[in-house]
Amino acid sequence: MVKISNHIIGIILSKLVIFLLVQSGFANDNNSEHQEIFEARVLVRASNRVEYQNEIIAPIQKAPFLSGQTFKKGDTLIQFNCSRYEAEQNAAKASANAAAIELNTKRRLYKYKAVGKNEVSLAAAKMAEAQAQVEVQNARNQSCIFAAPFDGRVVEINAQVHEFPPTDRPLVVIINDTKLEMEMVVPSYWLRWLKPNTKMQVSIDETGESGSGLIERIAAEVDPVSQTVKVIASFTQKPPSVLAGMSGSVKFTNLTH
Repeated sequence: MVKISNHIIGIILSKLVIFLLVQSGFANDNNSEHQEIFEARVLVRASNRVEYQNEIIAPIQKAPFLSGQTFKKGDTLIQFNCSRYEAEQNAAKASANAAAIELNTKRRLYKYKAVGKNEVSLAAAKMAEAQAQVEVQNARNQSCIFAAPFDGRVVEINAQVHEFPPTDRPLVVIINDTKLEMEMVVPSYWLRWLKPNTKMQVSIDETGESGSGLIERIAAEVDPVSQTVKVIASFTQKPPSVLAGMSGSVKFTNLTH
């Protein structure tokens, strides 16, 4: 019987293990994909943001919402006491009616040669002016009520009931927080693989919460100086406590062979 020493058996087993590991590595290189992770900073923002500027001089009659409160589309955000403007509107309508009567009278008299053509033209011009004043008053009175254009939340309100609001800053600021977006600036060479609908993982700094999203749209041009491009993404799984203005980071997993 041929005896093999333990030393020789150890050498044979070691080479066998190395052979198997090498073969396993080749198999993995040939059959699997290499994952490369790309990270970027993001800013969460509202899809719509509106700042109402004060255009009339009148006290506030109604301001039912406070900062942070939610509202529905069509709700009254601010209502002014426009009684003076309403009186001016009524006066403008009365003047327009009087001008219309005067024009009709001039036209009847013109048929009987009792007035000249110039008098009719002058009456027509006065009626047009009076009607324009009515339209001006109508347009101004439309500013007496600020109605919500969408569902959302109040970000800021700078006046209270009975006050004359300031003119040097927005009277009320609102956002549509029912759909939040993420804005980021990334290297332009990412466009080799970054496309609309590309998926990503999101982490919010302020809350520590995580979620997911995808690319919605890519800016129309690249900044030639910084070689970067702006990208907008949406949430597919929104973190529960995320608010507009929060920041965080996103990770893309780019699969390359």
